[in-house]
Amino acid sequence: MRRDFLPQKVVVLGGARTPIGSFLGALRAAPAARLAAAAAAGALQRSGVAPAEIQQCLVGQVIASGQGKGAHRLALQRSGKCFSNISPSVAVASSPAVLAFAAPCLWGLSACCLLLPFRFRIPYSASVYGVNGSCPSGLKAVCLAASSVALGETPLALAVGVESLSNAPYLLLRARQGGYKLGDGSLADSIVLEGLRGFENQKPRGTRAEAAAVQLGISREECDKYAVQSFKRAADAASSGFFRLEGLLPFSTASLDMPSQCAICAACSPQVPQLQQHQERHLAVFRHRRQQPQHQEPPGVLQQDEEVQRLSLDRLASADPVFGPEGLTTSENAFKLGDGAAAVVLAADEEARKRGLKPLASIMRVQADLYEIHEVFAALPLLLMRRLSLCPSRVNLHGGAISLGHPLGMSGVRMLLSLTAALKARDLLYGCAVICNGEDSATAIVLEAL
Repeated sequence: MRRDFLPQKVVVLGGARTPIGSFLGALRAAPAARLAAAAAAGALQRSGVAPAEIQQCLVGQVIASGQGKGAHRLALQRSGKCFSNISPSVAVASSPAVLAFAAPCLWGLSACCLLLPFRFRIPYSASVYGVNGSCPSGLKAVCLAASSVALGETPLALAVGVESLSNAPYLLLRARQGGYKLGDGSLADSIVLEGLRGFENQKPRGTRAEAAAVQLGISREECDKYAVQSFKRAADAASSGFFRLEGLLPFSTASLDMPSQCAICAACSPQVPQLQQHQERHLAVFRHRRQQPQHQEPPGVLQQDEEVQRLSLDRLASADPVFGPEGLTTSENAFKLGDGAAAVVLAADEEARKRGLKPLASIMRVQADLYEIHEVFAALPLLLMRRLSLCPSRVNLHGGAISLGHPLGMSGVRMLLSLTAALKARDLLYGCAVICNGEDSATAIVLEAL
């Protein structure tokens, strides 16, 4: 039975995401704000909503250390000037329904990096808030944005989930309180400190899930088999073009390590070729900069998630357990660190009807047909499937964090996009996405495909 729990119906107009880059992989030079702006621009184009109409934006991110104050606001409001990393040729349709059929045909045209056909710049009057709730940060941003729309605070809202773990800094925790007077100091990894370690007992997250899985008789072999299944499903989804339907956009890595300012006069330019022309009088300086040793792959376009093809059965079988010598979880059957961003545009149902836009889904509370369960460890979805008697053929049909990667703040929004596309591809109505936060709680959302 359908039961609406919001004052007014909230719908998903459209969404987009970047490819997920491996940890220290192709996207390692892309700051989180740049990834967020690319995903947000794609989501707005796919939804048919102009950036100037957005009055509220929530950005979920777990590790924001070292980014600077207001990084997300600056990125979203100035991205028309400096963020041209996504190719818009897959987003020419103003309607999400048209896009769903047009994307496979248009994908082959998107290999080149083009400037956005309109400048993506939300108003300076818009409210931009950060959400940090551990792994569910992105999905929680969606829930908070939906609440704002449902309560009539804004007719349209933008929710973004982003993470750049490759840019997460190391921290000098004791340097401020008197510094290091004598002897060795130490660095704290912000990924571990702020993202992976439990706050209550300072133990790695996942120990309780593994203990519960052991009590239910789940074996290491089952976990490894699940990991192989996740990789296979993700590879099938990539080769069939499914990820394009859920909103995957190519991301240009060509200019990530290029200078964006003149080294002499600090003059900015939105395009590297213009910068090169401007710097003709500084040619010696420019050539010196360009000839410095570079530590990146050749410039290009990242079109697919990096981790999908990296399964090694030998490594899977020989990997040592993480949580003890007899444990179930290994580095191969658990999530992979990564970089990426995903975004969705939400609206009140009446607002969508008034604009003549066809939504992708609405946010509901009903019995689900399909499930997206966060693959933080293989033991976790296996545990939930056993406890809730869920059929494996209804869970994580296109892979998850094990095979695609887990940019912490992005994953919740990525799961929502994948679930929506899976429902529409199978003509099913209801889906549930759930992601744990590592501290005895979780965030879930139920969607109705429209």
